[in-house]
Amino acid sequence: MKEFVMYTGCTTPVRLPAYEASIKVVLEKLGIRLTLMKDANCCGAQYVESVSHTAFGAMSGRILALAESLGKDILAICGACSGSLKTVKH
Repeated sequence: MKEFVMYTGCTTPVRLPAYEASIKVVLEKLGIRLTLMKDANCCGAQYVESVSHTAFGAMSGRILALAESLGKDILAICGACSGSLKTVKH
């Protein structure tokens, strides 16, 4: 069974809770196990990135480090967050 750590970002849980819930249901039916990333911060997409590349890198880098410490790949359910994590990782 494939397993991911799910990073919801800072806005999805507040603005789109049904989106998050539906992802959990669908992936469970597909046999994919999710662990919610705890103590995660905002990735810094858009707002922080436009002001400070250093702060942006630190914010997204921390999220990547949290996932790495769990030994799991990240499933970021926010498009902006996915882009931020990809940018910082590469």
